[in-house]
Amino acid sequence: MNPEATGLGHNVVLRAGSDPVVTGDVRTLQQLTALEKTCQVSQYFGTVQKEIQPSMRRLLASVDVRGVRGAEV
Repeated sequence: MNPEATGLGHNVVLRAGSDPVVTGDVRTLQQLTALEKTCQVSQYFGTVQKEIQPSMRRLLASVDVRGVRGAEV
């Protein structure tokens, strides 16, 4: 982690806290491990549309960004 990004000026290691529901019951941990092994990962970025169609360009051109909070015109 970048020391400047933390604002503390030194390296900080962030770790998740322990969850007693998971760590306190072996059956829960076994069930989560089994689900993790059978879970399929989606190929989200492989299905992202790369080309903008003409109708999409018209829609984007018609958007009034002055009403969008934080948008600069």
